[in-house]
Amino acid sequence: MRVSSQLYCVVSLLAASTTTVCAFLSPRRLHHVSTSSSSSALSATRVVWLTGYEDLRIRDHGGFAQAFSNYDDTIVPVFILDPELHLTCKSSSAIERLRNSISSLESELESIGSQLIIRSGSATTILPSLVKDIDDATSCYVIADDVALDMRTVQRDTCNRLEEMGIDVCRWSNALRPSAPWAEETSKRTIMPSFYPEYSNIVDRLSIPSPRYDYLTQKKDTENNVLQSEGLPSIEELIDMSIAVTPQAVLDFQKRCLSTECTFSSSGSTVEPYEKVITNKWSTESGVRTALEEYCRQGKDSFANKHFVISKNDSSSNKSMYEAASNRIMINNNPSDVLALREAPTRAFSSALNLGSISARDVIDAAKNRHDREEDVSPSDDPLWGRSSEGALSDVVEWREWFRLLAERSLHLQENDMPSTSGGEKEQGGCSRETGNVNYWRWKGQHLVRYITWPAGKDYIEDADDALPALLLVHGFAASAEQWERLVYSLRQQYGDKCPPIYAVDLLGFGHSEKPGLSYTQYLWEAQLVEFAVEVMKAKPMVMVSFSYSLLCCSLYVSNQYILS
Repeated sequence: MRVSSQLYCVVSLLAASTTTVCAFLSPRRLHHVSTSSSSSALSATRVVWLTGYEDLRIRDHGGFAQAFSNYDDTIVPVFILDPELHLTCKSSSAIERLRNSISSLESELESIGSQLIIRSGSATTILPSLVKDIDDATSCYVIADDVALDMRTVQRDTCNRLEEMGIDVCRWSNALRPSAPWAEETSKRTIMPSFYPEYSNIVDRLSIPSPRYDYLTQKKDTENNVLQSEGLPSIEELIDMSIAVTPQAVLDFQKRCLSTECTFSSSGSTVEPYEKVITNKWSTESGVRTALEEYCRQGKDSFANKHFVISKNDSSSNKSMYEAASNRIMINNNPSDVLALREAPTRAFSSALNLGSISARDVIDAAKNRHDREEDVSPSDDPLWGRSSEGALSDVVEWREWFRLLAERSLHLQENDMPSTSGGEKEQGGCSRETGNVNYWRWKGQHLVRYITWPAGKDYIEDADDALPALLLVHGFAASAEQWERLVYSLRQQYGDKCPPIYAVDLLGFGHSEKPGLSYTQYLWEAQLVEFAVEVMKAKPMVMVSFSYSLLCCSLYVSNQYILS
């Protein structure tokens, strides 16, 4: 008997989190969704929860591939966009990239005869309610826990509620090497080496599964008769939603940054170089796949010279010192002559990889199969001079993978009451030290940043007249957030129960923060500090403490904010 097929995506505007594909199963048809009791007793409904982190695509998608294993089951992909999670304190470009990705996913689903259903609200509330309304829902496929704090919390809370309802929650992963010994089960994460050379010596011998899309090759019917979509909000509506959930202190800061009385050099703006081209061209599944094909066909130099050219007219409209510093060296130069070795692929593909518009395995596969490949691409590659196009492309993905695994290792240690920082893992002499809570955040929604927090004392009242401001500790050159553990111990002993909250952050390129292949300047690190203060600390009053090279970055931050206020 022929069964009509239809795929429905329920997109709820909230948050969740995602990760990766372990295995792909045989292709199958997609059925239309029905919430009535007339569904066939022989079939069930499988929900695929999309979260907006590494899962906004239909190709090489572990959740879809696993859910399709039973031909007769109905598939309900769900994306929940939560204003608190996805929109709070976010820049307009980050919001636009997210919207572009959702819109692209909607079109891709329509191309296979499916409809994307969009809802708004909290994933922790909406997803269990949605599953409850589907009489024969039996399972939910969710990407593995993110390492970023907010997304990780929403994922875990939502999955716990689903399990309490008797739903089988199946986690999938974007891990490049599912056969790695630390990928087999959570308890083995501690066996992963904490140093890259040791790690690369192991993974060099492990294979990376090829990307798969064969589950999409079956013809789909276009019958549509059940779930109603709320529609995808416009960019203006999403920005209004963002403003509604963003703290007033952050809005005041952003208003000062956009003031017409401020030039870019004193505005505190953090617009990144090439922000417009990244947002307009490379935040959708079709757009980034086209860019990947072009990059592999032409090579990184030709790709950079086509897409990253800066003219004098472009430089006259700089919106930030970060953007201006990059553009200044680009004028009258070929981008390939002045960009960092891995900068072209890093800027082109980092945002799409994080949103999930393309999978890491797709990128690695393209790098390894480039028609004029010059070298063997592997994590241990360390050429003395230069970097080939395929090597640079591979590094973007391999380095992201390494720092994600390192973060998972640290969080697993912390959750099991074991030392999770280098200072705690190694025997230390000298003065006493106090380890804090390890957390992760993504700068510009792309690059993983580690930070450590120490909570305020039990008698600390933030709004009290005599309350001390929060502290933000910024390490020096060739150091990390852990170097502050002895100072924090002394401060907390001195101020006791009235000690303010303390934050210590790893700058990009240091500690356990990612080391993306960008051109590093003091303005890049200043932009990172500004956005950390806004997105993580919610623009609360603070005192910055720094030394060595970070003094310059912090001085830029403080001077710009003084001019603004």
